[in-house]
Amino acid sequence: MKRNANLAIVAGCGATFGSGHETRMSLFCDYAKSKQQTAALYQSESPLQLLPLLSSAEKSPDLIILDARDVDPQPFARIAPCIALDNRHACRDASSRPEPQEFALIFHDTLPHPAVDLGLALKNALLADDLLQCRYRGASSQLLIVGGQLRWPIYGWNWLQHLRAANPELEFCYLGASPPAPLPGDLPLRVLPRMPRREFLDLLCNARAALVYPGMAMLEAWRLQLPFALYDGGSAVHATLVEDLRQRAKLPALKASLADNPAVLDLAAMDACCRRVFERFRPGDRGLSRLLQTAQDLL
Repeated sequence: MKRNANLAIVAGCGATFGSGHETRMSLFCDYAKSKQQTAALYQSESPLQLLPLLSSAEKSPDLIILDARDVDPQPFARIAPCIALDNRHACRDASSRPEPQEFALIFHDTLPHPAVDLGLALKNALLADDLLQCRYRGASSQLLIVGGQLRWPIYGWNWLQHLRAANPELEFCYLGASPPAPLPGDLPLRVLPRMPRREFLDLLCNARAALVYPGMAMLEAWRLQLPFALYDGGSAVHATLVEDLRQRAKLPALKASLADNPAVLDLAAMDACCRRVFERFRPGDRGLSRLLQTAQDLL
């Protein structure tokens, strides 16, 4: 490893990317510094502003970690070796790249998606010590809905109403950047403000169940063994990931035809479905160290 190597961590944030990239890269930056690795975090809501962020760096980066969905990582690899996280840009296929990169370009997968082995992605999951030290208790009657934007067709609301009819004690709590539109009927939904991470982890540990899209909160719920179902939030990208996880991991997922999707028709069915998944698969506990080792191997 190059002495005093400078690690630049570039993350998408805000409504464009959601909060997961920002959260996990902040956790990784802190972890890298705790291991005496020089690191700095750069964030933007605009994909076009991610690369210019590096011009403001005090030192030229010796290595870049890019966490911004499928933003083209090739321009970053012209500056320094680049690790692109969970990135499915077309250049992932080296034969599609117009010309060789000046520096190494590595694709490192920490979230399950169709182009990666499920076990490997879960092994690389970026879970911090604060989450790993938590234990699921399920002490509340809250169904926690975690998402960046909640754009549902009517069957989403129908599902919540169906659950509430069978479980009148349930309290629906939404945590995300964009509160949903007014709900039909008298279905209550408590919109929670953005909160400190410790409070969020407490929510996860005590929730009765959760509804999440395929992102960091999904991995955290999965690691805790909190029963959850997947939804896509109106995103075509997330719809692909939901279907992949439904097929390969057999996770419960909210679909248009509730009658054809018995795993989400009641909480007992969701519990049983998740229990079978949790027995076969679980996100690992060394993802941060694995990513840092990959970075240091390139320095």
